[in-house]
Amino acid sequence: MPVDVASYLEIWNPGDNDEYYLVVAVDTSYPNTDAYSREAAEYRDARSNFIMGMAGVVAGSIGALITLAFLVLLSGHVAEGGSDIRLFPVDEMYTEICLLMWAAATAVILYFGRYVGNRLMSLFFEEKQWPYWSKVIKLLILYSSAVLLGFSLIRRYKARTLWTASLAKRAIDASRDYVGRATFAVGTGFCYLMFVGVNTAMVCSILFLYIFRDEKLSYQIMFYVFTVVFIGLDGWIYHQLFKKAVQRDWLDEAISNIAKGDTSYQISVTRLSGKERDMGQHINNISTGLDRALQEQVKSERLKADLITNVSHDIKTPLTSIINYVDLLKRERIKDPKIAAYLEVLDQKSQRLKTLTEDLVEASKASSGNMKLDVSDIDFVELVQQTNGEFEERFATRKLELVCSVPDDILIIRADGRRLWRVLENLYTNAVKYAMEHSRVYVDVEEQEGQAVFTIKNVSENPLNISLKR
Repeated sequence: MPVDVASYLEIWNPGDNDEYYLVVAVDTSYPNTDAYSREAAEYRDARSNFIMGMAGVVAGSIGALITLAFLVLLSGHVAEGGSDIRLFPVDEMYTEICLLMWAAATAVILYFGRYVGNRLMSLFFEEKQWPYWSKVIKLLILYSSAVLLGFSLIRRYKARTLWTASLAKRAIDASRDYVGRATFAVGTGFCYLMFVGVNTAMVCSILFLYIFRDEKLSYQIMFYVFTVVFIGLDGWIYHQLFKKAVQRDWLDEAISNIAKGDTSYQISVTRLSGKERDMGQHINNISTGLDRALQEQVKSERLKADLITNVSHDIKTPLTSIINYVDLLKRERIKDPKIAAYLEVLDQKSQRLKTLTEDLVEASKASSGNMKLDVSDIDFVELVQQTNGEFEERFATRKLELVCSVPDDILIIRADGRRLWRVLENLYTNAVKYAMEHSRVYVDVEEQEGQAVFTIKNVSENPLNISLKR
């Protein structure tokens, strides 16, 4: 551009004002050999080289991906298509140690590569190309190291030793004893402290990055990354807490079903994790034990009832014969009073034995729940008074005074009259047998809160120096 361009603009100003225009035109055919023609020629050469280079990059990338996928499929296999995996000595090390060794070796190679590469580049390339080749050497080292590590991890994965041969798994296995012995309170408190600590660190980091995010692009990227990680972490923790709550609801449901009598209930432990899984197994063991014990008890009761029924039946057969023959002998009208007395005793005892046998069968039915009751409306006051009349003579024989207090009105209850009479008979019989002579037996009947209450009290003939429970 001419040095005195300002004066030319003043001279060539047709409008005679301060608004100047400078128009520069370039002939794109570049007829003259000058800076424009030289730059244009260099641009055309660079453009063609760039197109060829990008085509080579695309072709090379496709080839690299194909060969990489092929190597991933074949890496580690002893024979093509076989399932046997061959591990090198470096693959048999702990996974974490292998990663640390890879990082240390990569750092050392990068350190020496920078100095050795700089000396080699000074021999073969111009100084302005050194930064480019320095980056090429650095990326080549990182790529080679990543490929070696990647294929080592692939071989471990195929051999199923990537996790099993790791220090993390050994640490988790070693800590299970401590975790298993920790109570829910300790575990919850520890998790809460970790949650508070991680959230505090994340919030402080996000605030720091938010304040300085306008200074560097990396701070902006880290701010959004930390925000996403923070939200995702809290969401994952909420999901874990919700999952634990659901698992405890399942445990509560299992315990409720067992408490309601479903002793065969089993909870699926595959849906549980952690201490909840152990608790689920314990509940299943309790359920199995209860169900087995209940079945054994039912079986025992059934066998006992069957035994009583069978024995009673076996007793009744000869007993019936004895009763019949005693009856036949009594019909003979034996004159000997001594023999007649013997027959009377036989008759009484055989009838008594028949009654006891029937009682035994009834008790068996009652214990097994097979007794059928004939429930009807009964005047309980009248039933008690009838019982008093039945035992009046027996009480007199023992010189016992019966003091009875019953309501004046009727007292209707729902019961089996025949079996309720047996209950009262047993109570009165005990009073006759064990009450002290010349004492009183108190019988009270009253209505309390819609129920009929019967009470019988007597003074024991023998001292009762025993516990109340007995």
